[in-house]
Amino acid sequence: TNPAIPEGSAGTAGAATPLAEPARSVGAASGAAAFGWGNLLQGLCWLWLAGSLTQLAGVLWHVARFRRCVSELGVVDQGFNRDVLRIARELGLRRMPVAMLVNQCSSPMLWGAGPHVRLLFPRRLWESLPAAERDTLLIHELGHCLRRDPWVRLLELVCSLIYWWHPVVWWARRAIETAEEECCDALVVTRATSPRTYAT
Repeated sequence: TNPAIPEGSAGTAGAATPLAEPARSVGAASGAAAFGWGNLLQGLCWLWLAGSLTQLAGVLWHVARFRRCVSELGVVDQGFNRDVLRIARELGLRRMPVAMLVNQCSSPMLWGAGPHVRLLFPRRLWESLPAAERDTLLIHELGHCLRRDPWVRLLELVCSLIYWWHPVVWWARRAIETAEEECCDALVVTRATSPRTYAT
């Protein structure tokens, strides 16, 4: 009979209504999970950016402080520069770094990265050493320029700013610097007129 039709349709509609509720709950759970993962990824990105900016700020502060110290205490000495130029030519360097004698420096060093490099040498040490020992130290430091180590420093800096959170990066930096020093020591042994003096 006709009255059964509305009853059946009403029953069907009533039975279909509960089936839509689990679908809505599943969709809500999926949206909540996606929102949670999105927040996590966003938080990690902000953490990485904060770490990179902190690393960069530390590098810039150190560079500015050291540069100011060198500009105030460093001296360009003609005799020192002549010896540096002579050793650079013997090694076949096309470009000689800016060389300065400084008072506040414990040992000779190349300071800088990429094309902006300075050779810093302690004044007291330079004045106290004989010519042969001076040459061995200059060969060692200029050997870093010959090997393009300042450019490696620049690459290390970029990697450290990006992967500051990865311990392998810091381990690799120490290992590379140790290998560089050993290579420059070997260069001194092959090029210096008195390698035994350098060894002692």
